[in-house]
Amino acid sequence: MLKKMSILFEQRVKFITAGENSSLLKNGLKGLEKESLRVTRSGSVSQNMHPAEWGAALTNPHITTDYSEALPEFITPPFESTNETYEFLTDIHSFAIATLPENEIIWNNSMPCDINDEKEIPIARYGKSNQGRMRHIYRVGLDYRYGRRMQAIAGTHFNYSLPEQFWEHGNEMFMMTSENSTKLKRNPVYLGLARNYLRYGWLVLLLFGCSPACCKSYLPQRNSRFKPLRNSSLVAPYGTSLRMSDVGYKNKNQAHLKIKLNNIEGYIGALNKAMRTPYPEYEAIGIYEESKQIQLSANLLQIENEYYSSIRPKGNALEGQRPSIALRNKGIQYIEMRSLDVNPMNPFGVEKDCLLFCEIFLIYCLLEESPLISDSEHEILEYNELSVALRGRQPNLKLITDTEGNKSKIIDWSNMLLVRMLPIAEALDRGYKTTKYSETLKSQLKLLKEPDLLPSAKFHQLLVDSRQEFQNFNLELSIKNTDEIRKKKLTKEQSSYFQSVNHASWEKQKKLEMETINHKLSDYIKNYLSD
Repeated sequence: MLKKMSILFEQRVKFITAGENSSLLKNGLKGLEKESLRVTRSGSVSQNMHPAEWGAALTNPHITTDYSEALPEFITPPFESTNETYEFLTDIHSFAIATLPENEIIWNNSMPCDINDEKEIPIARYGKSNQGRMRHIYRVGLDYRYGRRMQAIAGTHFNYSLPEQFWEHGNEMFMMTSENSTKLKRNPVYLGLARNYLRYGWLVLLLFGCSPACCKSYLPQRNSRFKPLRNSSLVAPYGTSLRMSDVGYKNKNQAHLKIKLNNIEGYIGALNKAMRTPYPEYEAIGIYEESKQIQLSANLLQIENEYYSSIRPKGNALEGQRPSIALRNKGIQYIEMRSLDVNPMNPFGVEKDCLLFCEIFLIYCLLEESPLISDSEHEILEYNELSVALRGRQPNLKLITDTEGNKSKIIDWSNMLLVRMLPIAEALDRGYKTTKYSETLKSQLKLLKEPDLLPSAKFHQLLVDSRQEFQNFNLELSIKNTDEIRKKKLTKEQSSYFQSVNHASWEKQKKLEMETINHKLSDYIKNYLSD
């Protein structure tokens, strides 16, 4: 049973679509973080270090590494224009691939290539500074806790912040409180958005999930939930995103944390508690192996970033500052949406229409009524997301719509949500003087009528039709994508910009390493982990 549109949502939509008010949504900042494995043209994980031509991974704002030396992360600045964000992402790819060894390519899929021995995945290193050494130890800890295969999964993160004029003139859309009488407070507004993302974010997996299959080497143990495809491939027949399932980031060790987004103090407090709470399994691993440190701690979380959530409230942290400290000091400054798969059918891993949809969807989550999340609702949200990740395209699949246990067909619920978003898309169109937002939303409505054309379904069918293993099919596709990007030449000014940023990153790393002399790593880690 689907809920009717709330009166509060109707009032907010009416306000935001009235006259000049549509400009309140214009020019929100959009940024991207896109991960990809570096692999050889023969299909194995690269054993080479992060290319020196890409700058220092510790300090480069545009090209860094995630878990592995072979897992680069391309980061755009935030832009008001979706086109600018997308073009910057393509520029990073063009620069990086132009300086990539000829025998290497970018693996354009969320699920990793064939990995027989996970020690083939080299853990990222960040130099001799205490900051860089701590990052490496944290990643060694992830290996001991979860294994390297899971850490080799790649994704795309969409960062979004509301425009300044929204905060100046948006009071009428939100209930005022005694402490919120003159200026709209950002924390509760962003947290309301984030809670609704947890409620409805399964829609992103359905519409944009692109990882329904993987190499059997990723799941070497028998797993009856996935069907064999030829000799060395596995597929979830109706799956959308194995990356976002329990064989991806939904690991059992974090399942009971239930870190809620009901208020900023509770969120920060829960993260800090998890970082102080010993966990028997991690205590058994130990913090040291002989004289080598292999974890930052034996607690539930080593640092906040270990906690995986499909959405994170973020503050702009200072150099070497923990994320929760930045949140406590500055409040929420943007939202990081973390559930986008790498799209293997696009050379850059994401479609521009997807970014337009993300903006519409996050604003919908902002405007929709957002009650606090109870323990019972938290379990429902976990169930819905996992169900869509593993079998979102299953005919007549039903999701749980409320704590009373009522269910609705996923197609009906999806249609209702997209229709609710139409006036938001139209308001964005007016603000940006375009028709792209409405066109994007209408194209998604059409896809729901033909679920075989959803990205996960298309990839699955292309894989079947190719009569190839996942490894060979995606290797050919990645080679094609990489070679296509190589054809795009940057201007002299663009190349010079990236070269100067890379040079500055090496200089900054050298400075950090010089400052580390005479400072113990143990003291740095203790200070970093303290409140």
